[in-house]
Amino acid sequence: MSKITEIIESIKNVTLREACRKLDVGPHDPFGMWPASLSYHHNRPGGLMEHTIEVCGIVSSIFASGNVKGHRDVAIAAALWHDWGKTLEYVLISRVLLPDGVRFVNAIGNYVWVKDHGIADKAHPHIEASAEEFARVAARCHVDNGTERAVGHCILSHHGRKEWGAIEEPDSTAAWVLHCADMISAKGGMTK
Repeated sequence: MSKITEIIESIKNVTLREACRKLDVGPHDPFGMWPASLSYHHNRPGGLMEHTIEVCGIVSSIFASGNVKGHRDVAIAAALWHDWGKTLEYVLISRVLLPDGVRFVNAIGNYVWVKDHGIADKAHPHIEASAEEFARVAARCHVDNGTERAVGHCILSHHGRKEWGAIEEPDSTAAWVLHCADMISAKGGMTK
């Protein structure tokens, strides 16, 4: 059993677990191949999966400590989905299309990831895309509205502050735990 499958199967809420099973997380799926960022953290092939597993592990550890009360399943589901939208935000293009001398560390052979055309460097459309895709999948899997909204809030607030790109600011224990876990993984996975 893969680590990501173990994480998904640890979710006790049956419909939420089923929604998380809908993630395409194989090594040849974009989620398994894409970087977590283009230059900041986990900016290498497979970095998105690595970052997601780290965030889930940190979330699990925080709840396992017994010092934090909240909805673990919500936080884990949100951790699994929080950066899914990066599979849409980043595209893989041929290096031939780039100016000479441009060096990238997040490349596979003659291909390199860049932000999709028209997305500003400081924009974070992956946040809304992740929440929207989770909501679509949650509806198909009959996740109750309260749980879907709680996971969605965690995803929308995982950057912590609006000035850091969050759509909402965390207002639940699960949202704060996800934000902190995301920050810990991102800072630990920095290349600078």
